[in-house]
Amino acid sequence: MNHKNRAEKTEQAYKRIAWSALMVGVVVLNLLLSLHVSKDSAEIISMINSVLIILVSVMMILAVISQHGSVNSSQTLLLEEPQSHASEMLNKAISISWGFSMVTLVAIKMVSTYILSTQLSGDFVFYAVLGLMLVSYSLSYLFLTAEGYDQHPDEECD
Repeated sequence: MNHKNRAEKTEQAYKRIAWSALMVGVVVLNLLLSLHVSKDSAEIISMINSVLIILVSVMMILAVISQHGSVNSSQTLLLEEPQSHASEMLNKAISISWGFSMVTLVAIKMVSTYILSTQLSGDFVFYAVLGLMLVSYSLSYLFLTAEGYDQHPDEECD
């Protein structure tokens, strides 16, 4: 397998993971939302979550099948040299996600304490931050790897 083909397959695998993380984040946030809406709305959210969970499962199965179908047993697709372009974009997306999540955690704490004058449950805060972290990670990665955004200023787009 040539280097360009391997790099493209690695980027495709990372994008599948990012899309899956986005869907899992939406599922987590939907679960939080379903606790605070009417019974009919909660049923609709439950159906949406079921579809998203099936999509995530299919995407992960496709990622595993494509990885095993395209490399021999002595190679791994996702473990390239540590400073590859895909891993650099992944690290940037993770750092953006962690920063956004920490700011969100502080904002949730301040709103619940000073504006609502109540304490939110630990479960609520955990799932809210987890959902937002997954959504912000995946959107950051997908934005960073969008056509042209991952190019250095001195490089030209093909």
